[in-house]
This record gives sequence, structure tokens and C-alpha cells, in this order.
Amino acid sequence: KITIDDGKTFLVEKGFNINNDFEIDGGGKLILDRKADLNSKTLTADVDVEINPSNENKHNNALSNFNIIVNKSLTVNRDNNITFKELTLNGALSINYNSTVSDKFTYNGGNITIANGKKLTLKKALIVNADLTIDDKFDITEVTSIKVKDGCTLTINGNLVLAKSLTLDGNIAVSDGKILTISGGQIT
Repeated sequence: KITIDDGKTFLVEKGFNINNDFEIDGGGKLILDRKADLNSKTLTADVDVEINPSNENKHNNALSNFNIIVNKSLTVNRDNNITFKELTLNGALSINYNSTVSDKFTYNGGNITIANGKKLTLKKALIVNADLTIDDKFDITEVTSIKVKDGCTLTINGNLVLAKSLTLDGNIAVSDGKILTISGGQIT
């Protein structure tokens, strides 16, 4: 466990290798450089996290395919795609460049802001444990399963295609004039 004091910044960069799941807390900020090697581990962050604010080596995609649990805020500031294996959101998410969640996106609440012309691509599973609205800034064409918790609503403000199946305990609301298409698969 790493604690970052108020007003302090901790930079994880090239040569900083993580061999175990790790947790970061405190009142400071964590900056993940694109050359950091998180070795497919899980980062639990109770601090503000910023991904790659620098312009150095901007086309290197070494920082990818890891799990992150965001309990405060996550800002993606990089100029090419970043891929999370799993992303659990309990706080704010700001996407300023295209980003992908390859396995599972779990939404437990928090504000999501996606810059104009950018997308958050979700693949495989979307788990909704709090009311969530998605629009055409979300690409869910490769999602194979959506689970909406009982009492929660997933609101769709765009025409979206879902490839395989839907598991519902809660509600899905599709805005007037918009379409949700399920091609094959099932609704349970």
C-alpha cells in the first residue's frame, strides 16, 4: 500500500514494475506514465489518478491491459488508445482520448465525461450497479453481456447495437427515436 500525502504527486514511470496488486490512498495524486509496467495487476486508487500527461514517447502503448478500481477520479490524458482490462468506477471518469475496457466495466456511480470526438469502447461485459446514461460516445458493439442491477436504470441516448445478450434485474430506457438492437443472443 502506498499513501500519497495531500498536495503531493506520485509518478509511476518506466522502470517501475508492479508484481502484485496494489492500493494507493491519501489526499495526493497518482500519475501513470505510459511506459509504466503494471503487469496485468489490479490498482485500487483512493486518490486522483491521471494517465500520461506528458508528450514523451506518445505512441508507445506499454501502459495497457491492467485492472483499475477508481474510488475518487481518473483522467485519461494521452493521445492514443489506452486499454484497461477491467475498470471499476466508484468516482469520476474523464476521457480526453479514446479508451477501451477489454473485459469488464463495472459502474457503481460517479460522473463520466467523454471529450467531443472521443469514445469509450466497452468489450465483453457492462455491469451497471447505479443509474447510468450512455450515448454515442460509448461504443458497446462488442459487449457480449449487460447486467443492470435491480432498481437501477441504464438509459440509452443513441442508437446502439449489442452483439449477444442482456441480463436484466433493473431497467433499460431507450430515448425517443433511438434504437437498441440485439443481434442474436438472448434477453434474460
